[in-house]
Amino acid sequence: MMYYEELWKDLQGFLDYRKASGYGTDNHKRLLTAFIHFCEYSFPDAGSVTKTMIEGFLSDRAECTTNTQAAYISILRVFMKYICFLGKSAYVPDDDYSLRREAYIPHIPDKEELLSFFRTVDGHSPDSPAFHAEIMLPVIFRMQYCCGMRPGEPLRLRKDDVSLTDGDIYICETKNNRDRHIVMSDDLLRLCRKYDGIAGGREWFFQQTDGSPVPVCRMTKLFRKCWKKSSGCTQVRTRPYDLRHAFATHTLMRWIENGNDVMALLPYLSAYMGHSKISSTFYYIHLLPQRLRESAGIEWDTLDEIYREGEHYEKI
Repeated sequence: MMYYEELWKDLQGFLDYRKASGYGTDNHKRLLTAFIHFCEYSFPDAGSVTKTMIEGFLSDRAECTTNTQAAYISILRVFMKYICFLGKSAYVPDDDYSLRREAYIPHIPDKEELLSFFRTVDGHSPDSPAFHAEIMLPVIFRMQYCCGMRPGEPLRLRKDDVSLTDGDIYICETKNNRDRHIVMSDDLLRLCRKYDGIAGGREWFFQQTDGSPVPVCRMTKLFRKCWKKSSGCTQVRTRPYDLRHAFATHTLMRWIENGNDVMALLPYLSAYMGHSKISSTFYYIHLLPQRLRESAGIEWDTLDEIYREGEHYEKI
Protein backbone atom coordinates (compact mmCIF):
# COMPACT_ATOMS: atom_id res chain seq x y z
CA MET A 1 0.00 0.00 0.00
CA MET A 2 3.03 2.28 0.20
CA TYR A 3 2.76 2.82 -3.55
CA TYR A 4 -0.74 4.23 -3.23
CA GLU A 5 0.31 6.71 -0.57
CA GLU A 6 2.74 8.04 -3.16
CA LEU A 7 0.10 7.96 -5.89
CA TRP A 8 -2.32 10.01 -3.77
CA LYS A 9 0.41 12.61 -3.29
CA ASP A 10 1.04 12.64 -7.05
CA LEU A 11 -2.67 13.21 -7.64
CA GLN A 12 -2.70 16.20 -5.30
CA GLY A 13 0.38 17.61 -7.02
CA PHE A 14 -1.28 17.10 -10.41
CA LEU A 15 -4.45 18.90 -9.31
CA ASP A 16 -2.45 21.75 -7.80
CA TYR A 17 -0.52 22.09 -11.06
CA ARG A 18 -3.72 22.23 -13.14
CA LYS A 19 -5.29 24.77 -10.82
CA ALA A 20 -2.18 26.97 -10.88
CA SER A 21 -2.22 26.79 -14.68
CA GLY A 22 -5.81 28.05 -14.80
CA TYR A 23 -7.44 24.73 -15.67
CA GLY A 24 -10.46 23.15 -14.00
CA THR A 25 -9.94 20.25 -11.62
CA ASP A 26 -13.41 18.97 -10.63
CA ASN A 27 -13.80 16.30 -13.33
CA HIS A 28 -10.17 15.22 -13.03
CA LYS A 29 -10.37 14.95 -9.25
CA ARG A 30 -13.61 12.94 -9.37
CA LEU A 31 -12.45 10.44 -11.97
CA LEU A 32 -8.88 10.00 -10.73
CA THR A 33 -10.03 9.57 -7.15
CA ALA A 34 -12.33 6.78 -8.31
CA PHE A 35 -9.49 5.30 -10.36
CA ILE A 36 -7.06 5.16 -7.42
CA HIS A 37 -9.72 3.69 -5.14
CA PHE A 38 -10.42 1.04 -7.79
CA CYS A 39 -6.72 0.20 -8.07
CA GLU A 40 -6.26 0.02 -4.30
CA TYR A 41 -8.96 -2.62 -3.99
CA SER A 42 -8.33 -4.50 -7.25
CA PHE A 43 -4.51 -4.31 -7.39
CA PRO A 44 -3.34 -3.86 -3.77
CA ASP A 45 0.24 -5.00 -4.50
CA ALA A 46 0.84 -2.79 -7.54
CA GLY A 47 4.07 -0.85 -7.85
CA SER A 48 3.07 1.27 -10.85
CA VAL A 49 0.03 1.98 -13.01
CA THR A 50 -0.23 -0.64 -15.74
CA LYS A 51 -2.33 -1.11 -18.86
CA THR A 52 -4.24 -3.88 -17.05
CA MET A 53 -5.24 -1.48 -14.27
CA ILE A 54 -6.47 1.17 -16.70
CA GLU A 55 -8.41 -1.33 -18.81
CA GLY A 56 -9.92 -2.90 -15.68
CA PHE A 57 -11.12 0.50 -14.51
CA LEU A 58 -12.60 1.37 -17.91
CA SER A 59 -14.20 -2.06 -18.30
CA ASP A 60 -15.91 -1.50 -14.97
CA ARG A 61 -17.61 1.46 -16.65
CA ALA A 62 -18.45 -0.27 -19.91
CA GLU A 63 -22.04 0.98 -19.82
CA CYS A 64 -20.80 4.52 -20.49
CA THR A 65 -21.19 6.08 -23.92
CA THR A 66 -18.25 6.23 -26.32
CA ASN A 67 -17.83 9.96 -25.66
CA THR A 68 -17.75 9.42 -21.90
CA GLN A 69 -15.18 6.65 -22.25
CA ALA A 70 -13.07 8.90 -24.47
CA ALA A 71 -13.17 11.62 -21.81
CA TYR A 72 -12.06 9.11 -19.16
CA ILE A 73 -9.16 7.96 -21.33
CA SER A 74 -8.10 11.56 -21.93
CA ILE A 75 -8.02 12.33 -18.20
CA LEU A 76 -6.12 9.15 -17.41
CA ARG A 77 -3.65 9.87 -20.22
CA VAL A 78 -2.75 13.35 -18.97
CA PHE A 79 -2.34 12.10 -15.40
CA MET A 80 -0.10 9.24 -16.53
CA LYS A 81 2.02 11.72 -18.51
CA TYR A 82 2.36 13.82 -15.35
CA ILE A 83 3.56 10.78 -13.39
CA CYS A 84 6.11 9.97 -16.09
CA PHE A 85 7.24 13.61 -16.05
CA LEU A 86 8.08 13.08 -12.37
CA GLY A 87 10.45 10.30 -13.44
CA LYS A 88 8.16 7.46 -12.37
CA SER A 89 6.77 4.50 -14.28
CA ALA A 90 3.18 4.51 -15.60
CA TYR A 91 1.35 3.20 -18.66
CA VAL A 92 0.33 6.11 -20.91
CA PRO A 93 -2.50 5.35 -23.36
CA ASP A 94 -1.41 6.75 -26.74
CA ASP A 95 -3.57 9.03 -28.86
CA ASP A 96 -4.99 6.09 -30.81
CA TYR A 97 -5.87 4.10 -27.69
CA SER A 98 -9.43 2.88 -27.40
CA LEU A 99 -10.91 0.23 -25.18
CA ARG A 100 -12.42 -2.75 -26.93
CA ARG A 101 -15.83 -2.98 -25.34
CA GLU A 102 -18.80 -5.29 -25.52
CA ALA A 103 -22.23 -3.75 -25.84
CA TYR A 104 -23.65 -3.68 -22.33
CA ILE A 105 -26.94 -5.53 -22.03
CA PRO A 106 -28.52 -4.92 -18.61
CA HIS A 107 -29.77 -7.83 -16.57
CA ILE A 108 -33.18 -7.04 -15.11
CA PRO A 109 -33.50 -9.19 -11.97
CA ASP A 110 -36.90 -10.70 -11.32
CA LYS A 111 -38.70 -10.81 -7.97
CA GLU A 112 -37.04 -14.03 -6.80
CA GLU A 113 -33.56 -12.82 -7.72
CA LEU A 114 -34.12 -9.57 -5.83
CA LEU A 115 -35.44 -11.37 -2.76
CA SER A 116 -32.43 -13.68 -2.77
CA PHE A 117 -30.03 -10.78 -3.27
CA PHE A 118 -31.45 -8.67 -0.46
CA ARG A 119 -31.52 -11.66 1.91
CA THR A 120 -27.80 -12.07 1.21
CA VAL A 121 -27.15 -8.35 1.71
CA ASP A 122 -29.07 -8.35 5.00
CA GLY A 123 -26.96 -11.26 6.22
CA HIS A 124 -23.61 -9.74 5.23
CA SER A 125 -21.04 -10.20 7.99
CA PRO A 126 -18.82 -7.38 9.27
CA ASP A 127 -15.56 -7.44 7.28
CA SER A 128 -13.82 -4.15 8.05
CA PRO A 129 -13.60 -1.92 11.12
CA ALA A 130 -13.29 1.08 8.78
CA PHE A 131 -16.51 0.36 6.87
CA HIS A 132 -19.59 -1.12 8.54
CA ALA A 133 -20.98 -2.83 5.44
CA GLU A 134 -23.47 -4.89 7.46
CA ILE A 135 -25.20 -1.65 8.48
CA MET A 136 -24.92 0.38 5.28
CA LEU A 137 -25.33 -2.09 2.41
CA PRO A 138 -28.99 -2.99 3.11
CA VAL A 139 -29.85 0.71 2.93
CA ILE A 140 -27.58 1.65 0.01
CA PHE A 141 -28.81 -1.10 -2.31
CA ARG A 142 -32.48 -0.62 -1.39
CA MET A 143 -32.11 3.09 -2.04
CA GLN A 144 -30.66 2.33 -5.48
CA TYR A 145 -33.48 -0.06 -6.35
CA CYS A 146 -36.44 1.64 -4.70
CA CYS A 147 -35.47 5.14 -5.89
CA GLY A 148 -33.84 4.26 -9.22
CA MET A 149 -30.66 6.07 -8.23
CA ARG A 150 -27.35 5.84 -10.08
CA PRO A 151 -24.78 3.80 -8.09
CA GLY A 152 -22.78 6.82 -6.99
CA GLU A 153 -25.74 9.01 -6.01
CA PRO A 154 -26.51 7.50 -2.57
CA LEU A 155 -22.81 7.65 -1.72
CA ARG A 156 -22.63 11.40 -2.38
CA LEU A 157 -25.56 12.23 -0.11
CA ARG A 158 -24.76 14.35 2.89
CA LYS A 159 -26.73 13.72 6.05
CA ASP A 160 -28.71 16.93 5.57
CA ASP A 161 -29.68 15.87 2.02
CA VAL A 162 -31.97 13.16 3.40
CA SER A 163 -35.07 14.34 5.26
CA LEU A 164 -36.12 11.72 7.77
CA THR A 165 -39.30 13.69 8.39
CA ASP A 166 -40.99 13.52 5.00
CA GLY A 167 -38.67 11.22 3.00
CA ASP A 168 -37.36 13.89 0.63
CA ILE A 169 -33.92 13.17 -0.86
CA TYR A 170 -31.96 16.02 -2.43
CA ILE A 171 -29.54 14.75 -5.07
CA CYS A 172 -27.00 17.38 -6.03
CA GLU A 173 -23.89 17.44 -8.20
CA THR A 174 -25.26 14.55 -10.20
CA LYS A 175 -24.85 13.74 -13.91
CA ASN A 176 -25.11 16.77 -16.19
CA ASN A 177 -25.34 18.99 -13.07
CA ARG A 178 -29.07 18.25 -12.85
CA ASP A 179 -29.94 18.56 -9.17
CA ARG A 180 -33.26 16.97 -8.25
CA HIS A 181 -35.53 16.07 -5.35
CA ILE A 182 -37.11 12.64 -5.05
CA VAL A 183 -39.32 11.13 -2.35
CA MET A 184 -38.70 7.67 -0.92
CA SER A 185 -41.38 5.16 0.03
CA ASP A 186 -42.64 4.82 3.60
CA ASP A 187 -40.87 1.45 3.99
CA LEU A 188 -37.53 2.89 2.87
CA LEU A 189 -38.03 5.93 5.09
CA ARG A 190 -38.49 3.70 8.13
CA LEU A 191 -35.33 1.80 7.22
CA CYS A 192 -33.38 5.05 6.83
CA ARG A 193 -34.58 6.26 10.22
CA LYS A 194 -33.43 3.01 11.79
CA TYR A 195 -30.06 3.24 10.06
CA ASP A 196 -29.64 6.88 11.11
CA GLY A 197 -30.21 5.93 14.74
CA ILE A 198 -27.38 3.39 14.53
CA ALA A 199 -24.97 5.48 12.43
CA GLY A 200 -25.10 8.53 14.72
CA GLY A 201 -23.60 11.96 13.98
CA ARG A 202 -21.78 12.29 10.66
CA GLU A 203 -21.34 14.53 7.60
CA TRP A 204 -22.16 11.97 4.90
CA PHE A 205 -25.30 9.86 5.02
CA PHE A 206 -23.14 6.79 4.28
CA GLN A 207 -19.80 7.41 5.92
CA GLN A 208 -16.68 5.38 6.67
CA THR A 209 -15.12 5.55 10.11
CA ASP A 210 -12.44 7.96 8.88
CA GLY A 211 -15.15 10.48 8.00
CA SER A 212 -14.97 9.98 4.22
CA PRO A 213 -17.87 8.94 1.97
CA VAL A 214 -18.01 5.36 0.74
CA PRO A 215 -16.11 5.03 -2.60
CA VAL A 216 -18.10 3.67 -5.52
CA CYS A 217 -15.52 0.95 -6.26
CA ARG A 218 -15.92 -0.45 -2.75
CA MET A 219 -19.68 -0.57 -3.06
CA THR A 220 -19.36 -2.20 -6.51
CA LYS A 221 -17.05 -4.89 -5.18
CA LEU A 222 -19.43 -5.72 -2.33
CA PHE A 223 -22.41 -5.73 -4.70
CA ARG A 224 -20.72 -8.36 -6.84
CA LYS A 225 -19.77 -10.38 -3.78
CA CYS A 226 -23.35 -10.40 -2.50
CA TRP A 227 -24.79 -11.13 -5.94
CA LYS A 228 -22.56 -14.17 -6.39
CA LYS A 229 -23.62 -15.46 -2.99
CA SER A 230 -27.28 -15.09 -3.85
CA SER A 231 -29.04 -18.36 -4.57
CA GLY A 232 -29.71 -18.77 -8.29
CA CYS A 233 -27.74 -15.66 -9.24
CA THR A 234 -24.23 -17.07 -9.58
CA GLN A 235 -24.17 -17.34 -13.39
CA VAL A 236 -25.66 -13.95 -14.19
CA ARG A 237 -23.46 -10.96 -15.05
CA THR A 238 -25.00 -8.15 -13.02
CA ARG A 239 -23.86 -4.68 -11.99
CA PRO A 240 -25.07 -2.12 -9.44
CA TYR A 241 -26.47 -0.08 -12.34
CA ASP A 242 -28.91 -2.93 -13.00
CA LEU A 243 -30.81 -2.00 -9.83
CA ARG A 244 -31.59 1.33 -11.53
CA HIS A 245 -32.58 -0.50 -14.71
CA ALA A 246 -34.79 -2.78 -12.63
CA PHE A 247 -36.52 0.17 -10.94
CA ALA A 248 -37.43 1.71 -14.30
CA THR A 249 -38.57 -1.49 -16.02
CA HIS A 250 -40.52 -2.75 -13.00
CA THR A 251 -42.25 0.63 -12.71
CA LEU A 252 -43.23 0.51 -16.38
CA MET A 253 -44.42 -3.09 -16.07
CA ARG A 254 -46.61 -2.15 -13.11
CA TRP A 255 -48.13 0.80 -14.99
CA ILE A 256 -48.89 -1.31 -18.05
CA GLU A 257 -50.36 -4.20 -16.05
CA ASN A 258 -52.52 -1.71 -14.11
CA GLY A 259 -53.79 -0.15 -17.33
CA ASN A 260 -52.21 3.27 -16.64
CA ASP A 261 -51.52 5.78 -19.40
CA VAL A 262 -47.81 5.07 -19.81
CA MET A 263 -47.21 7.86 -22.32
CA ALA A 264 -48.64 10.41 -19.88
CA LEU A 265 -46.61 9.06 -16.95
CA LEU A 266 -43.24 8.73 -18.69
CA PRO A 267 -42.25 12.40 -18.20
CA TYR A 268 -42.67 11.94 -14.44
CA LEU A 269 -40.44 8.86 -14.48
CA SER A 270 -37.89 10.77 -16.56
CA ALA A 271 -37.80 13.65 -14.07
CA TYR A 272 -37.60 11.29 -11.09
CA MET A 273 -34.61 9.48 -12.58
CA GLY A 274 -32.84 12.70 -13.52
CA HIS A 275 -32.77 12.14 -17.28
CA SER A 276 -31.92 15.17 -19.41
CA LYS A 277 -33.54 13.59 -22.48
CA ILE A 278 -36.83 11.73 -22.50
CA SER A 279 -35.33 9.32 -25.04
CA SER A 280 -33.20 8.01 -22.17
CA THR A 281 -36.39 6.98 -20.38
CA PHE A 282 -37.95 5.51 -23.53
CA TYR A 283 -34.94 3.20 -23.65
CA TYR A 284 -36.38 1.18 -20.76
CA ILE A 285 -39.49 0.22 -22.69
CA HIS A 286 -37.25 -1.74 -25.06
CA LEU A 287 -36.14 -3.85 -22.09
CA LEU A 288 -39.70 -4.94 -21.26
CA PRO A 289 -40.97 -8.47 -21.96
CA GLN A 290 -42.44 -8.85 -25.45
CA ARG A 291 -46.00 -9.27 -24.20
CA LEU A 292 -45.82 -5.91 -22.44
CA ARG A 293 -44.03 -4.16 -25.31
CA GLU A 294 -46.98 -5.10 -27.50
CA SER A 295 -49.42 -3.45 -25.10
CA ALA A 296 -51.96 -1.16 -26.70
CA GLY A 297 -51.31 1.36 -23.95
CA ILE A 298 -48.16 2.62 -25.67
CA GLU A 299 -48.20 4.76 -28.80
CA TRP A 300 -45.45 2.86 -30.59
CA ASP A 301 -45.27 5.08 -33.66
CA THR A 302 -44.69 8.15 -31.48
CA LEU A 303 -42.27 6.28 -29.25
CA ASP A 304 -40.19 4.90 -32.10
CA GLU A 305 -39.91 8.32 -33.73
CA ILE A 306 -38.72 10.00 -30.53
CA TYR A 307 -36.46 7.12 -29.61
CA ARG A 308 -34.72 7.24 -32.99
CA GLU A 309 -34.11 10.96 -32.58
CA GLY A 310 -32.37 10.33 -29.29
CA GLU A 311 -30.78 7.02 -30.21
CA HIS A 312 -27.35 8.12 -29.10
CA TYR A 313 -28.53 8.96 -25.60
CA GLU A 314 -26.28 9.74 -22.67
CA LYS A 315 -25.32 7.22 -20.05
CA ILE A 316 -28.64 6.65 -18.31
